[in-house]
Amino acid sequence: MSQKIINILKVTFLLCFSAVLMTIAIVSVLFFFGNKAALWLSKNIYAPMVLWVVGVKLNTKGLENVNFSKPSIFVCNHQSFIDIAVMMTVASCDLYFVAKHELRKVPFLGWYMKAVGMIFVKRGSSSEAQKSLVKAGDLIRKGKCVILFPEGTRSKDGKIGKFKKGAFHLALEAGVDIVPIAMQGGAQILPSNPLNMSSGLINVRIGKPISLENYSKNNLNDLLNYTEKVV
Repeated sequence: MSQKIINILKVTFLLCFSAVLMTIAIVSVLFFFGNKAALWLSKNIYAPMVLWVVGVKLNTKGLENVNFSKPSIFVCNHQSFIDIAVMMTVASCDLYFVAKHELRKVPFLGWYMKAVGMIFVKRGSSSEAQKSLVKAGDLIRKGKCVILFPEGTRSKDGKIGKFKKGAFHLALEAGVDIVPIAMQGGAQILPSNPLNMSSGLINVRIGKPISLENYSKNNLNDLLNYTEKVV
């Protein structure tokens, strides 16, 4: 059997598996156990299954730098769709994602994200966008650990792109430490065309938290540039 046919079977399985698991998670949230069970399913069943099907092995260093019991913002480069499953596996906490507001309406994915309490932020500089930023910061201060990909999109060549300001506006609004994370290998394992996926190793490096004590909106660019340099 050719590798392309194997990859077609893998992609088909993962799409069906994701839809079924998201449906179970939504039902669990609405009628039974709240979002804790749904988050447990994501971390302990969904993420490991994705990594196993694709054929990913992880090499993680720096876990000792993070106190997963306190709210933090994990800032990470973005190479592949598999980055989310990697972070769910690596983080020893319930991990939330910040997504654009329009995703709330996407079948299955948007429904799931809304049900489990993922954070939606409106883009732009309108008053509604600013309100959503304040709300997101409040949710993080109350105990949520979130992951942000400040490049704004997946890297096309595996190199780290220029960081955008949105993630750092949210970090300052939340007022919690930034944990810099670098991943390498995802772009080769699961590129933009999933039919070209291959098994392999993803290296994850977690840096020491960056305190926001000396940063404000007045020197936001300094925070952005420093974090980008560390990653």
